[in-house]
Amino acid sequence: MSLGASLSVRSIVNSRGKAFFDHWRALLRRPCLLAPYCDYYLDHAPAALMPATFIQDVSDDGLLIWFMGTELVNRWRRDDKRKIFGAHLSASDRARTVLAGKTVTEHP
Repeated sequence: MSLGASLSVRSIVNSRGKAFFDHWRALLRRPCLLAPYCDYYLDHAPAALMPATFIQDVSDDGLLIWFMGTELVNRWRRDDKRKIFGAHLSASDRARTVLAGKTVTEHP
C-alpha cells in the first residue's frame, strides 16, 4: 500500500499544506516512486501534520480508510477507520469517489 497525492506548489494554499508537501517530497526515497510507502510515511511523520492526515487504500470496492487524524475525526464527527469511504453513496457516486481516489494516488 502506498500513499498518493496530486500535489503541486500552486495547489497549496497555506503554510501547513506547504509543510506537508515539503515533507512528502523528502520521503520519496527513489525518483521512480510517486508516493512514499505508508509505513515509511508513518515512521517519519511530523507530529504537527498527523491530526490532518488521511490514509486510504484504493480498491475496486472503494476507498478503505486506514487512518484518520483527530482533526478530521472532529470535523466530520465520526471515525471511519476500517470502513469504505462513501459507502452510503449510490453506486455511481461511489464509483466516482473511487476514480478520484485512484487519480490522486496514481499521479504525483
